[in-house]
Amino acid sequence: MQWLYGGTGVVDIAAAYEWPQSRSWVRAMMVMSLDGAIAGPDGKSGSISNATDRAIMAEVRRAADAVLIGASTMRAERYGPMKGRPTLVIVSASLDLPWQEPAFTESQHQPIVFTSVDADGDRLEQAHAHASVVQLDELSGIAMIEALASLGLNRVVCEGGARLLGSLTQSGVMDEFDVAISPQLLLAGQVLLDADLGAPQQVELAHAIEDSGFVFTKYRTRKGAA
Repeated sequence: MQWLYGGTGVVDIAAAYEWPQSRSWVRAMMVMSLDGAIAGPDGKSGSISNATDRAIMAEVRRAADAVLIGASTMRAERYGPMKGRPTLVIVSASLDLPWQEPAFTESQHQPIVFTSVDADGDRLEQAHAHASVVQLDELSGIAMIEALASLGLNRVVCEGGARLLGSLTQSGVMDEFDVAISPQLLLAGQVLLDADLGAPQQVELAHAIEDSGFVFTKYRTRKGAA
């Protein structure tokens, strides 16, 4: 493992992915193949990951307050129980979630589910039995991050999916993108959103680390660089 940009000597993962001490921070973490696929043939991101990628994710989660994901990511990845400091936060307008998964039954902190004020009554009742439910007037990036801050959850790592990342980016709440590039070609094409995110946003490369053909990059947005 070596620095390509942003450091010298032995790479210290804890130092490279340290959370800022004096402010709230929203970072995205993702792994993708060289041609833009965010999951392998099994539909899971783990099959395009490696040990270093998993170590980086574990370090980021260790000091995070919240791990924020979309419902589709929860259904595809089937998250295990969240141990230690972070609280699992899931965004779901439909409340179509696998409630019997260990993430809901065995996590150290009760998961939070963000949903709409117009959520179905029967599904809402079911959700309350398994999670702390927060109904929002609008499932926007700003509304979700403000709601988390009101609960004292200021260090937020978003692990997908694409629509949720798009909403957070569009809202201007993102500080940092940690993108791992996997040395694989899956011929799956890039993820396209049916939403207009407006003009491209400029980001600044903070570091790049290489390990076994993987490149681990950190980019900061204008908000994160301020």
